[in-house]
Amino acid sequence: MKMQRIRYLLCLVFAVLCTPASAGIVYIFGQSNYTVAPGGTIDVQVFLQQNGGETILTDEGLLSGSVRVFFDEAPVPTDPAQVFALSDITPNPLFDDSLLGATIDLDPGVSAGFVDNVDDVFFPLLGDTILLGSFTFTAGNVDGQITNLRATDFDLLFDDTFAGDLTVLDGSISDGFATITVSSAAAVPEPSNFLLIGAGALGIFVLRYRRAGQQALGHSDPVG
Repeated sequence: MKMQRIRYLLCLVFAVLCTPASAGIVYIFGQSNYTVAPGGTIDVQVFLQQNGGETILTDEGLLSGSVRVFFDEAPVPTDPAQVFALSDITPNPLFDDSLLGATIDLDPGVSAGFVDNVDDVFFPLLGDTILLGSFTFTAGNVDGQITNLRATDFDLLFDDTFAGDLTVLDGSISDGFATITVSSAAAVPEPSNFLLIGAGALGIFVLRYRRAGQQALGHSDPVG
C-alpha cells in the first residue's frame, strides 16, 4: 500500500511538472504593426491582457501597472523610431496615485517605461484588457525601415505590477511584440485593432462613470 501511494505521488508530481503553463497574462500593443511617415510621430498604446482561462484582472483588478518598451531589438535599423523625451511617456490617467505619482524612465536609444498606481486601493482597474499607457515615438527618416518593439517587465529586480488582492503579477506576464514601419504612404490602423482601441476607450469611460456615480453617493475617491 505504501509503495502504491509513493507511486501515485510521483505520478502526480510528474504530471504537474509536465503540464504546460497557460498563457496567463500578456503585454499587447494596440497594433501589431504601426505605420508612420518618415520623421513623423505616432502614439503606441500598451495593454495588459488576460487569456488562457486567467481571471485575476476581472476578479481582483489591477492596483499597479508597469511596463518597459524596448526599441533596440535586433535587427536594429540604421535610423530607428525612438522615444526621445520623458513627456512622450504617458501612463493611463486612471492610474492617479496622488501620493507617490508615476515613476517614468527613459534610456535614450534603448527603452522607455513607467510604473504607476491607482489612488484608491478599493477601486482597482478591472477588465480582460487594461490600458497601461502610451508612448509617443518619433520615426526615422529612412523609408521602409522597421523598428522592432518589445513590451516587458519594467524592472527585473523589483515587483511593480500588483493585482487588487496584492498578488504580484510581474513573473506571470509574457512579453508583447510589435513593429513600427516607416512609409511614405498614409498610415492606416489595422481593421482588427479598431475593436481593441475602442475597448480601451470604452473601459476608461465606464470606470470614470462608475467613479462619478460613487462620488454622487458620498464617496470621496478622487477622479483620475
